[in-house]
Parts: sequence; structure tokens; C-alpha cells
Amino acid sequence: MVQLDSSGASDCERWLGELPSNALVEWVRARDVAEAERLVEETVGAVERRLLLAGPTEAVHGIRDRALAVGFAADDITIAASGTGLHVVHCAHCSADTESNARLGEISPCGGCGRRLVHRVHVSRRPDRFLGYDADVPHPG
Repeated sequence: MVQLDSSGASDCERWLGELPSNALVEWVRARDVAEAERLVEETVGAVERRLLLAGPTEAVHGIRDRALAVGFAADDITIAASGTGLHVVHCAHCSADTESNARLGEISPCGGCGRRLVHRVHVSRRPDRFLGYDADVPHPG
């Protein structure tokens, strides 16, 4: 697990609680993006490794891109991005991409189908996009 700043601490703690008790986990608090990228490069060859990234949106996306470039599979990377500002939300219903200033967990309209989308912490595999689900339909988690 790589935590970039204090905003990622709660996500890392949640992840630890969700892992099996016998899982081997290294929780690293990186000082900056360069240190996080170096740590990613050092672990790429490890067997049965998963990469959990928590921290500011732009930083974790950049580290994810680096991890993919050095050999991590997209399925082996989980992101919890924090922060505010303009971001792209990918609609799980019509596949439209819509720019929004809404915070994670808040709701904004889809530019494609007009559904009220709740912005989820889950990050789409499409670069730099959050996944948006219909706010009026119950979703697990």
C-alpha cells in the first residue's frame, strides 16, 4: 500500500480491515510522487502483488500510469483518490464522460443520458476518470 499524504490514511486503514488476516502487507507512506514511483518500480517483480494507492487525485493517477508502464496489470491496481477540483466522471449507464466539480460522493448530472450520477471513489480503468452510478439506484459499497 502506498499512501501519499494524510488524506489517504483512512483509505489505507479501510483496506487493511478488508484484507485476510494472514495477508502480507507493506504500508508505505511516501514523501512525494517520485518516492512512490520508485517504490512501485522496486515491487513490480514480486509474486502475487497488488498495488493499493491512496492520496491526491493527480498524484495517484500519475503513479498508476507509472505502475502500468513498468509491468503492473490494471487488475492489480486499486486507487482511492482524494481531492477536489474539475475531474471527469464516466457514466456506467451510457458511457458518456462528463466534467464535474462535484466532490466524491456528491451527485451531478450525466452529460449524455441526464441521470443523476453519484461520484464513486472507484476509478475507472479509463485514464483519469471516476465512475458515476445512477444515484437513484442502490449500489453495494
